[in-house]
Amino acid sequence: MKTFIFLLITFIFYIATFTSCTKPSTNTPVGVDTISNLNFSNSWQCIIDGVSYSGTVDTSFMEVVYYTSFDSIIVCTGTSANGKAHIHFKVSMNRTKFPALGVDNGSNSYLVFDTAASNLFVGNLSLSTPALINYALDTISGKNLVISYSGELRDQHLVHHTINGKFSCRLNTGNNDPSKYYFLLDSVRRWGYFTSAMVNANTLVMEGVDYMDFPFNPFRLIIRTGGTIKPGIYRNNSGDVSFKGIQLAGGITGNFYVDDSIGDLTVSIESVNGNIIKGNFFGLNALGYKIEGGTFICRVANYAPENDAVNRWAFGAWIDPAFGVYNSYAGNVTSAAKTTASGRNYLSIAGESDNGMSRFKITLSSSYLLTTGIYQLHNSTSNVIDTIYFKSGIPAWDGIVPHLFVDASVASRGGETYCSIDTLDNNHVVGSFYGTIFDNLEDNLNGSGPREIHKASFRAVF
Repeated sequence: MKTFIFLLITFIFYIATFTSCTKPSTNTPVGVDTISNLNFSNSWQCIIDGVSYSGTVDTSFMEVVYYTSFDSIIVCTGTSANGKAHIHFKVSMNRTKFPALGVDNGSNSYLVFDTAASNLFVGNLSLSTPALINYALDTISGKNLVISYSGELRDQHLVHHTINGKFSCRLNTGNNDPSKYYFLLDSVRRWGYFTSAMVNANTLVMEGVDYMDFPFNPFRLIIRTGGTIKPGIYRNNSGDVSFKGIQLAGGITGNFYVDDSIGDLTVSIESVNGNIIKGNFFGLNALGYKIEGGTFICRVANYAPENDAVNRWAFGAWIDPAFGVYNSYAGNVTSAAKTTASGRNYLSIAGESDNGMSRFKITLSSSYLLTTGIYQLHNSTSNVIDTIYFKSGIPAWDGIVPHLFVDASVASRGGETYCSIDTLDNNHVVGSFYGTIFDNLEDNLNGSGPREIHKASFRAVF
């Protein structure tokens, strides 16, 4: 709070000293007729490739900084009316040179536009290329701003898209949409907003963008909550939590990554109010550096609670922890059966999640009577894994529909998968599986290898 008050007082002082109440910009980007005068209504509008978007400002603030070419940074984020698009303005300015040279349109100014994290368009990001987005201060009066912009955005495939628009805000105010996080990495502040928060396979996945950092360095926190999100304590060493945060300035730089075998992180969900989730987190990364003071609040999209059964399945999987690619999956077991066909004995376990939209299955077989012990995908002629798979019915935060599997079709691609039956009688079965599992991503199928399975378990009754 003290920092907030200090920044606010400093900003008002500088504005009073170096600007008049209202000054027109001398380099306002050319607008279009359909962009209206926003005044100071905490709103934004833009046209991208001829398509209009608009919405409210969620957060706006100014930070005093000390650089040669600019002395403050204005950050403004907003959400479209339907909640499917996010926009992020970062404007570097020199208040002593307003209005003619008041905006520094170099790499420290940028614009990010995304549609629910699946289609990201980014503006200025590199010192080696000319500015793609040009901001201009139309009006500045006390804490009130109207800023115009125009130029080009580049998407993930480096395709260019034309954009122009305006945003208005009264600094330190906004719609205050519940979509924010804050934490310290090795005592350095990281804070931003969530572009996506959703439940997939009983796991709450929250993806965020730092207010001040490079947009492709995402914040990620996942919590395996079960079908119903509920208050409680969740820990990574049980396979229920994963975290990724980037530290690029001050202290220890690098990837602060935590999964079920790396680091030590505790997450507390404090409250669940409809689809608004609030909580906190703290812990250590793999090298023992602190992740502390973490808080989050998010609005979970399309959240439909599902009751958790007594008999459940769960597993985690990652490709490479250096890239923070870890995911967690879980759900209810719906049936289990022992059968015999063509001289082989089979054990089949079926499950689901996402209110029946996603499916899980294990099928084991043996030329002998089914018993406890190890079953393998290959290199075994007796106790065999016929298939293990999870197939989602809904896209994940990145637009990909998860499908992880092992069966005879991948037995020659390397790696090995094992299933351990720990308890088996006429009433129930308890076990686990480990090793590797493939997914439906082309890069995995064509050379980068399968994922590693972590802390997988299942329990079923006949």
